[in-house]
Amino acid sequence: MIQPNDLRIGNLVECSGKVTKINSIHTIFAFSTMGHAVDLLYNNDAYVESARVEDINPIPITHDWIRKLGFNINLRGWSKSGFMLFYHNRNIVFGIQAQVVSYRSIEYIHQLQNLYFAIIGEELTIK
Repeated sequence: MIQPNDLRIGNLVECSGKVTKINSIHTIFAFSTMGHAVDLLYNNDAYVESARVEDINPIPITHDWIRKLGFNINLRGWSKSGFMLFYHNRNIVFGIQAQVVSYRSIEYIHQLQNLYFAIIGEELTIK
């Protein structure tokens, strides 16, 4: 399960078996319980649906997803705008300009999107 504070608008997630994009994140109050909900964009942003955060799932990082997000493969891993992804002990880790910055594993697409935005300052979207 994804924690609400791990999400940003624009993150790619899976809901009901479909890949979708977070459009908004909000708190809901119903029957004296509090929770979080998201609005999800489908079909090239033409259709919006609401879902509880508990009903969305992270998308695991795969080679296919890394390519879809515009990374280029090189001798050490993948790169885009100086941001590098490497394998270390069977985990994907990140670096800047070929220097490993952290050995903390990146497992999901939304984590990669958030990290890329924090370091590079640009959204990481499907190409």
